[in-house]
Amino acid sequence: MLLLGKLGFQNMFRHSRRTFLTALAILIAVGAITYMLCHIVGILDTVLNDYIRLQSGHIRIINPAYRVKERLLPLKLNVPDVTQRLKEIRQIPGIRLAVPRIRFGGLLSYGDNNQGGVGIGILPGPERGLLDIDKDIKAGGKLTPGGMVIGAKLADKLGVKRGDEVTVLSQTKYHSIAAGNFKITGILSTGFDYIDRSTYYINLREAQEMLDMPDQATELVIKLAAREDTERLVRKLEPIIKPHNLITLTWMDQGGIAQTLKTVYVSMALIMGIVLVLAGLTIANTMMMSVMERTREIGTLLALGMRPFQVVVLFLWEGFFIGLLGSFLGAGLGSLITLYIQKIGIHIGSAAGGMSIPIGQVLYPRFFWGAPLYSMLFGLVITVLASLLPAYKASKMLPREAML
Repeated sequence: MLLLGKLGFQNMFRHSRRTFLTALAILIAVGAITYMLCHIVGILDTVLNDYIRLQSGHIRIINPAYRVKERLLPLKLNVPDVTQRLKEIRQIPGIRLAVPRIRFGGLLSYGDNNQGGVGIGILPGPERGLLDIDKDIKAGGKLTPGGMVIGAKLADKLGVKRGDEVTVLSQTKYHSIAAGNFKITGILSTGFDYIDRSTYYINLREAQEMLDMPDQATELVIKLAAREDTERLVRKLEPIIKPHNLITLTWMDQGGIAQTLKTVYVSMALIMGIVLVLAGLTIANTMMMSVMERTREIGTLLALGMRPFQVVVLFLWEGFFIGLLGSFLGAGLGSLITLYIQKIGIHIGSAAGGMSIPIGQVLYPRFFWGAPLYSMLFGLVITVLASLLPAYKASKMLPREAML
């Protein structure tokens, strides 16, 4: 068996042109699979992490009635005694950060221009550990007292720039008129259309005062040390929040993200399936042609006394070595391409602007070691299997017929 393996290895160099072409086909196929695996994982991770950062957190705590009417942003259905609730929540191991937010509808007015939008009251300091809008500010500076950070597209529609004063008209939780003047301190460009065209941020304390919500918030947003601990920490939160008629929503329960991710998984799996089929057919076709071109050689081996079983094993060894060479180089090439694109990203512009979840204008693959390893294994198995059938058929031929 080892002698046949040695002969199979030597045969790679006897037919260098054929070996090169076969290995090249395997290289391209395995490289494409490696990159596609990393690309799919990168897209899913980016979507999920940005959704958690910009919208849901790992866990939200809200009034149960608020969930039913959330689209109306009802301020009366809030979380009371925020200071005490946060003190209790922050004592639970595994919770990295817990912050209050107020979401409210408001009309922005500047000169003769009026635009509706969604205001979010935040604590700028603590939010740097979760929302961190500072890194998305393209013009101006951070959110300061009396200030507002506004989405870039909303600012364009309103015709405002840094330093302009905007009037916010809204309603208090008691449905009386609420108003406040805020100076634009920063223009926000997240790359996520639904945020940039409709969202603005003000200081939580000023939102509480304007909306008549002392020590209240519409939600408490929690960031965990590890996403995998979500369900476990929800169970630990239940005894704290249930007595106060509050509920938890995990990132999986919100905004249709679970269904959207399921759709993305199915779509990506379909694309990956097509890539695998095409790659497998390419490798199989190349290997079958390589073996079938060598029937005279097989006839000679049989005439010299080699058994049919030994002929099959010889070609399997040769296929194994060619597959190993092509798969190794392909996995390496795919990994290098992934690492390069991981740094620069793929710019898709506003193609994802209509999505209901945050998908930015730049997508990044994420390299993980499983991708080249799985791809190499796939290339190797397909190469060996593709060598088996033609070698078996050829080994069943009579020596005289094979040499014709």
